[in-house]
Formats: sequence, structure tokens, C-alpha cells
Amino acid sequence: MAAAAAANLFYLPDECWEHVYKFLTYDDDDGYRQVLKSHSVVSKEFLSITNRLRKSLTIGTQSRHHLYERLLILFQRFPNITSLTLSHYCIGDLNNLLLQISQFPLKLTSLTFSGSRCTIPINGLRAFSQKITTLTSLTFSNLDPINSTDIFFIAGSFPLLEELGLSYCIPYSRHGTSIPSIVEPLSLAFFKLRKVNLSGHDYMDDKLLFHLFKNCKLLEEANLSHCIQLTNAGIASALLESPTLKSLTFDILEECPTLKSLTFDILEECAMLSTFTRNCPSLNEIKVQSCTRLNNVKNFNSSIVNPELKSLSFANVCWLTKETMKVFVLFPNLVRLDLRWCSGISGKLMCQLLRMCCKLRHLNLSYCLELNVSEMNFEVPKLEVLNLANTSIDDKALHVISKSCCGLLQLILENCYNVTERGVKHVVENCTQLRVINLTNCLNVDADVSALRLLSTRSLKNIVAPPPNRSSNKRRRNSS
Repeated sequence: MAAAAAANLFYLPDECWEHVYKFLTYDDDDGYRQVLKSHSVVSKEFLSITNRLRKSLTIGTQSRHHLYERLLILFQRFPNITSLTLSHYCIGDLNNLLLQISQFPLKLTSLTFSGSRCTIPINGLRAFSQKITTLTSLTFSNLDPINSTDIFFIAGSFPLLEELGLSYCIPYSRHGTSIPSIVEPLSLAFFKLRKVNLSGHDYMDDKLLFHLFKNCKLLEEANLSHCIQLTNAGIASALLESPTLKSLTFDILEECPTLKSLTFDILEECAMLSTFTRNCPSLNEIKVQSCTRLNNVKNFNSSIVNPELKSLSFANVCWLTKETMKVFVLFPNLVRLDLRWCSGISGKLMCQLLRMCCKLRHLNLSYCLELNVSEMNFEVPKLEVLNLANTSIDDKALHVISKSCCGLLQLILENCYNVTERGVKHVVENCTQLRVINLTNCLNVDADVSALRLLSTRSLKNIVAPPPNRSSNKRRRNSS
């Protein structure tokens, strides 16, 4: 009786637990999954609750044998799925799979086909669209020949579509010489379109781009990378027809006063940064996908700053120097900086960077294999998230970081093999607001010692501990 009374006293409805889990999670995708996974292993009840929180699901190649029963188990386990990805299917299996999925009362808003080289599964999509009418996002990639008939079929089947991905899809050839466009019918059929991905459509020219931007009145985001026939003049003209556009990915640069987000596949010159800083004053995000080496620092104009830019991704830059670091002076209000896989970053260079970007809150230095922060002697009180995964930092570096970045809320040290519990102690003592710490595969950190030390820190809400090492296992056996 007493046990039953106590159980009722501490009972929480499932809806309350869902709010608790959502509160404990954070923005990083990997972290979000890790938090749900760690809670789901506690009990069947918690597993059931976390299953209901899952919104996306990927279904890989399945045997046709008992396919409906397999799908039934999946959708019963995850009843609130809104995003579905179908991966690595041939056309026959895709049609069959879509026919089976259409028999379930799903409220999907997003459907993605990935890893498959095939034509559009017309029969399956027709049955799917008749049963599931809530879809607003549809993504294909690497489709075999597609034409205007396919485009109008998609538009007729999914009238609510706001996002359409057709990257690297091959249009039908006509008489073996010319390639008819699918862009013009697309721009006419999808009047609600907000996001479109046409990367790799090498027939795309200035005229077709003009039609797309003119007819899609609600367009906010467009990916046009590797559309090799586009010109600077064509993009500039088309941009005048799209006042709602906020994000544009392409391989060349032109003036656009309203553009807010820009992605470059390749960036080779520092001068280009100052150019689009001047031409696009509303930019608040820049992503550089690849950069062999930043050059032409002499032509770099540091007098034109962009106070609006808040996020900059400089991942995979092969070499950063004292001279190329000058580019960061353009962005005095930078809040988020991604430098993963960058080479040549030293403590002195980090000091130079942090003096120019003193408002940073999120800094990603993962996979910076040459990173050396022991020379860093500069306070960054506003920094909240620091990712040092897969670096060679040690306890001495952690001591410096914990004093320089005392306001940290989240610290990621995954695969940092030189860190021990001494370094963890420095972080806990100096970073008193720390809420999340990831010590996955920190093999030299004693799991038992670090757990006791971390659990004594009231601010921490999520601890990803290292695996128990041999010494802790030995002590556990001796004590027993």
C-alpha cells in the first residue's frame, strides 16, 4: 500500500515527461538524438514517450516479404512521424513501398528519396498523394530523365508543396541535341513554392532563372550551384524580380541588397569576401564549403564592414595565416563561427581572431588537428558553445580555455584523447554555468571520477561520459 501511494505521489502524465525531455534537449542534432537515446534505455515507459517525440524516419531497403507488417511495426512505434526518407530503392520497389505506406493514416509533411538512381515512381506517388494530403516538402536527387509532364504531375498531386528538391536530375533529351527545360513549367505550376534546389541543372540559363524568380512570388531560398550557364548579369536581373528571396546558393557573385544568406562551393580569394560584404549589406549568414587557400590579401578591402552578418562557416579551409585572418575584421558582430577541419590554427591566431570577433557565442574548432590554444591569453566571456571534438588539446589547454571562456554552457570534447580528469576539474571549477559536456571516447578520463565531479555541478543537465576504463573496472572489482 505504501509503495502504491508513493508511486501515485510521484506520478507524472506522459505529456509532462515530453515537456521535460524537450527542455533537456539542445539545438545540435547529434546531441538531441543522444539525449533521447539515453533516456529511452531507462524503462519501457520512457522508450514509449521518446518514440512519440521522434518526427523523422529513414526507411532503407526492405524485403517485399511481409512488408506491410514491417511498416505497421515502425509506424506504431513512431506514431508522430512527419518527415520520411526512402533510401536506396529501385523503381519497382519504390512504387510498391509507396502503395503500402499510403495505407497508413500518416500526417507527413516531408518526403525524401535518397540514394536511388531511378525515374519518378508515378504509380506509387499517385496512390500516396490520394491518401496523404498534408505534404509540403518533396525532395529527389539524381533522378533519371525528368520532363515537364513529370513536373505537372507532381504539382497536381501535391498542391500544397512549398519546398521542392530536384538536385542533379537529368532532363529528357530532344532529338539528341537540345535539352528542354523543366524550369518554366515548374515556375508556373508551384505558385506556393518557398524553397527550391536545382543544383546541377547545367542547362539552366539567365532566361530560365528570370522566369523562375518572376513567377514564384513567395520564393525565399534557391540552390543553383553548378548551374554553369548562369552569368553575373543574369542573376542580377533575376534578383530584381524576387524581393522575398533570403537565401541563394550559386557559384558566382553579384550585387543584391536584400540577400540574407549566401553559400559558396569554392572560395579562393579574400577580395571576394569584401566584395559581397559591400554588395550585399543585408547578409547575415555566409557558408564556404571548400577553400584550398585564401589568396589575394593585398586586394582585400577591410574598410567596408558588415554589422548584420551573424553566422560564418569557414569549414575545410586548408590553411589560415596571420594575413588571411584579417578577413574577420569585416564582421564585428559575428555570433556563430565554424572553422572545423581548418589547418594552421595556433593560439596566437585564435587571440587575433577573438579580438576582432569579441561577440562570438558559438565556435566550432572540431577536427582542427594542429590546434594549439595553450598560448591563448584572451577572455571570451560571451562564448557559450565550444566544439573541440577530435583535436589534440590537453589538460593545459583546457585550463586556459576554462579561464578564457568562463561563460560556457556547452563543451564538446569527443575523441580528445589527451584530456584527463584534471582537465575536467579545471572546466567544472571555472565554467560554473556549464550545462552540457560531451566526453565521448575521452579514454584517459576516469569515468567514475569524472561522473562524481560532474554530478556535483548543479548547472549541468546533460553529461555524455567516457566509457569506463580499465583502472575504474579494476577498482570496482577490488571494492566488491
